[in-house]
Amino acid sequence: MPPKQERFITEYLTDLNATRAYQTVYGVSESVAAANGSRLLRNAKVAAEIAKVQNALAEKAGISREWVIERLVQNHERAMQAEPVMVYDKDAKAMVESGEYVYQGAVANKALELIGKHLGMFVDRKDITSNGQSLLELLAVVKQIEG
Repeated sequence: MPPKQERFITEYLTDLNATRAYQTVYGVSESVAAANGSRLLRNAKVAAEIAKVQNALAEKAGISREWVIERLVQNHERAMQAEPVMVYDKDAKAMVESGEYVYQGAVANKALELIGKHLGMFVDRKDITSNGQSLLELLAVVKQIEG
């Protein structure tokens, strides 16, 4: 692997920003770096080396897919619990329950989203249109022309 690609990998792994890494190594404009950094991430050898280093770091830290999913599930379960809002009582000189409860639905939903993505349950889809027509409408037009 060329030395500049090795430097790109090292720079990329500092903050996972391909544009900044490419700019640092190759000294080009941001627009050129954005395109080329993205392209370099798709290079099989570069991608394999990045994955190898990330896996080694995760292993060293004791982090695995199972560990992440377990923590996401714990986070979801905790966020689903309504927790009492605590306020300071001047007379009692202590924190006491206010009678209100907080539910962290956004936290719970984010945990579920990340778990679902890991399991392949959610696929990003793009709406492809042309002149306001959906892909299905365009296919119907093509069939009419052909038929």
